[in-house]
Amino acid sequence: MARDPKKLDDGRHDDRGAESDDTPGNNTLIDRRSYLKAAGVTSMVGAGLAAGAGSAAASEDYDVIEVGPGEFWQHRLSEGETFENVLIDITARGAQAKIWATGISDFEIRNVGWLGRWDTRERHAFIHAACSGHGVIENVYMGDGAASTNYPNSPTGVFVNRRHSGHIDINNLHVQHVADNAVYASEPTRTGGGTVDIRNSYARDMQPAAWRVPGGSTVENCVAINCHRGVWVRYGEIDVIDCDLQGNRVGDMVAHASGIGGHAPPVINAQNTAWRTDVVQSNGAINGSSVGSARRTQPEEVEGVPLSAEEAASGQSGDSDPNPPSDPGNGDDGDDDGQDDPDIEDVWNDDESNHLVLEDRSSGVSEYQLTGHGNAETGDDADTGSDDPYRDTVTTDGDEFVVEGYLGGYRDDFHVEGRIDSVSADSDVVAVVNGETFDVAELEGVGSWDSDDDDEDDSGIEDVWNDDEPNHLVFEDDSSGVSEYQLTGQGNAETGDDADTGSDDPYRDTVSTDGDEFVIEGYLGGYRDDFYVEGRIDSVTADSDVTAVVNGEPFDPAELEGVGSWDGDDDDDEDDAPAELPHVLEFDGSETSEPTSYSFTVEGDVARAASDDSVHDDDVIDGSTVRGVVGDGRDTYRFSGDITDFRLVGKAAVNLEYNVAE
Repeated sequence: MARDPKKLDDGRHDDRGAESDDTPGNNTLIDRRSYLKAAGVTSMVGAGLAAGAGSAAASEDYDVIEVGPGEFWQHRLSEGETFENVLIDITARGAQAKIWATGISDFEIRNVGWLGRWDTRERHAFIHAACSGHGVIENVYMGDGAASTNYPNSPTGVFVNRRHSGHIDINNLHVQHVADNAVYASEPTRTGGGTVDIRNSYARDMQPAAWRVPGGSTVENCVAINCHRGVWVRYGEIDVIDCDLQGNRVGDMVAHASGIGGHAPPVINAQNTAWRTDVVQSNGAINGSSVGSARRTQPEEVEGVPLSAEEAASGQSGDSDPNPPSDPGNGDDGDDDGQDDPDIEDVWNDDESNHLVLEDRSSGVSEYQLTGHGNAETGDDADTGSDDPYRDTVTTDGDEFVVEGYLGGYRDDFHVEGRIDSVSADSDVVAVVNGETFDVAELEGVGSWDSDDDDEDDSGIEDVWNDDEPNHLVFEDDSSGVSEYQLTGQGNAETGDDADTGSDDPYRDTVSTDGDEFVIEGYLGGYRDDFYVEGRIDSVTADSDVTAVVNGEPFDPAELEGVGSWDGDDDDDEDDAPAELPHVLEFDGSETSEPTSYSFTVEGDVARAASDDSVHDDDVIDGSTVRGVVGDGRDTYRFSGDITDFRLVGKAAVNLEYNVAE
């Protein structure tokens, strides 16, 4: 089990910390294994934490919390508390820091910055919130990111648990380079019914999503770049206004609940928003159309977003235009020439080859790489000399291609038909597509390819499950008590790092095996257990609060039943002698009263025959040599080639036959 079965104060199924019900005070919290206390963990520099009403106005003074190496600082807000103008320094190795705003009616968190990367693999949250009244999270910086880029071994930016029944306004939030959600707030729709509005915020390099909100919420004037999903609603209807979403791998806009039913279908109402890709389940919808390519991709382009921890703590914010660019549909391209610039989707040809030229504006060497699906080849201006260390190349694997090269004040060109999936290039590189110039980042996601079958969220569990390698299977729950689960199957299974295997723990997680049959059993208490499974799942029993995450994708545990396959081959050479072993050698001890020992060597291969009826505790096959002892039964072998060495000590009969059919 992943936690002692105490009553938890939140419903998050992937969080490691929760307050003990019988522990008073704000800063004494229970971790998965032990109690952590704020006293002695940090040092305070400054005038002290403010606890009264406040605003995000700029202040020259802010407090500094220095978290020591390996320490976990936590602060729990009291009713109506305002936590503001604080810089939290987690630059020390293994330092972590978290703010709790749960179990209260109203709170405010303003002007707070985390300085330094979160360098542990602990899956906490920078801020964990849920309220019954009104909460505010404003001018907060989490942009230094986390060391781990492997989901789910990384913190969430802001987590809002399922008990949230009030409303939270998030404004000027900056989160980057974290292998989890920037805001994970989808669960209140299932229980508490609360809402979360996110405005003027920036997220980059997140997974599973940037802005993950409950029904009844709004995402306005926000940017999400290079995340797994940009905006994601699983249940209910949301508004997405004045946003820019680009390069998000599953989809820039996602209205999909991964097979979890019983709630209002997901609907997104989009207004003046730029996105390229979307995923919609059968009863969901995205109302509205994209205004084209993303107009903003950097944090300094979003109104009021803090660009550093110090800037956030002091109440300052980055310089930016007060609003996103106007909808291109009104003829305003942001230039002063009175003409509209073309959109890259309008210039790109979906049904024929495109002439793609890459140029740089620097005096040095610039590098670029593009990946995609379709057909690509070098043009006349590409440098393909085999002896040139800066040559330009196109490599292919089926219909996948990679374009790589270098620029040094000149130009390279290619002919590309299909879809561009990803782009990485130095800042001086520009792309010219069929004669029109674009920022090279705009290439990402352009085009289409008929063999597209990579929509992750539309895939069932059979598409996610690997038949020929281990699957990472995570169990999570969002209950306040203890949940139990059991799986049986055929194949190989073992516990992962997050399974609790302590021998003295009555709630430990176990894998038991009998041949190629396995049984996985365990308990959850608001946390997570994980296993690695190769083969087939035959049966599943689990409490209703349990969720199964297979290779990063969530499913109802019942969907596991019957998934996968297992050949059942145990390669037992007693039962399945190779057909190419034509000769038979038998040692028959049935007419003797004493055991007989023997050894022999053959030129070819040797294996026990299917007709062998002896106990083989003392028999050994070592390559092409056999050593054994026969009692009152028969030891029988099939082999190929000639016998090159033979020894017998005892009175057992020896029978040798050549070219005997199976």
